[in-house]
Amino acid sequence: MASTNIRDMIDRPDHPMLKRAFNEIIEIVCHSDSSGMAPVDAWFKRLIEETVPHGKCIRGMLLLSTYQMVETSSNTESLELATIAFWLIEMSQALALILDDFVDRAQTRRGRVCWHLRDDVGSMALYDVFLLEQGIYEVMRRRFKNHRHYVDFLELTHEIALITIKGQSLDMLAERGRLSSEEVYKELINAKTALYTFYLPVRFGLLLAHKDDFALHMKVREFSLKIGSIFQQQDDFLDCYGDPSATGKIGTDITDGKCTWFYVTAMKLADESQRKVLEENYGQGKPGGSAESKVKAIYEELALESRFQEFINEQFHDAKDFLVKCDFPFLSFDLALVEIEGRPQHCRTDSWVPFVWPQLELV
Repeated sequence: MASTNIRDMIDRPDHPMLKRAFNEIIEIVCHSDSSGMAPVDAWFKRLIEETVPHGKCIRGMLLLSTYQMVETSSNTESLELATIAFWLIEMSQALALILDDFVDRAQTRRGRVCWHLRDDVGSMALYDVFLLEQGIYEVMRRRFKNHRHYVDFLELTHEIALITIKGQSLDMLAERGRLSSEEVYKELINAKTALYTFYLPVRFGLLLAHKDDFALHMKVREFSLKIGSIFQQQDDFLDCYGDPSATGKIGTDITDGKCTWFYVTAMKLADESQRKVLEENYGQGKPGGSAESKVKAIYEELALESRFQEFINEQFHDAKDFLVKCDFPFLSFDLALVEIEGRPQHCRTDSWVPFVWPQLELV
């Protein structure tokens, strides 16, 4: 077997093994028995090709690196399953982004026009979310049903999907300060981001390698919540202060009235007059408008940028201490922490590619 860096696979979408896995998924879900379904098959193929492989792929990377680090008897067949799982994880990310952008009325994603704003898509995007979701389960049925942990894969995917949807629902219900509090924010980021970004791919990778120790999986879950919180808090920063030309999207958290670290912290620190400005302007207007500017002015008065940096440094310190105490038998979390800590705060959040991932043996 030749040793190939995981980042090389992401930088080269034509990498033989990843390309084969991607094409196999399309072959499975985009070819119906009836010729009358040909237009749907063609649409599904376009949907996958245009929405799945264009992000930073951190979830797929975590799955692959976890699998490689703990698998002791890897072979070509098991590696093929791992690369298929890579794309299934990325399909779950794609459908979440499509739905999130549709609900938030977003304009851009990954430096491109959002899927629902394409000329011939529109509200069809809602059906596309279901196409991707059911496509994931069909591929799992066809390719993973003989794996010892097939039922575990299904249960894990269903569990995290439900938790994530609840997190998205809480995100909507908390808009415009209706439910904004530290407690709600913590629940929101745990459900909306942490588990499906870190716990799902790492645990999937462990199960692929037949590592099913319950205590280990619970430690993975606990650390996923820690690192996932950091990841979401960084996104809050980027939405508020990131350069759209660098982030690939226009920040809308303030005008949408989202429950974010900045709003929750501002409401906690604000005096009566500052709170009044926040209540009158948060969740109002358009990006770049006067309402947004007034909210950002309060953030500046409260020195939230510097407070955020102090806070996030403490979060990293806590996460590192947890890793040392846990002594994980694999390194993917250590590497993920390094990558997120080194994530530029102005970076394009949906095209950032990890740069120090370990080697994966490939044919």
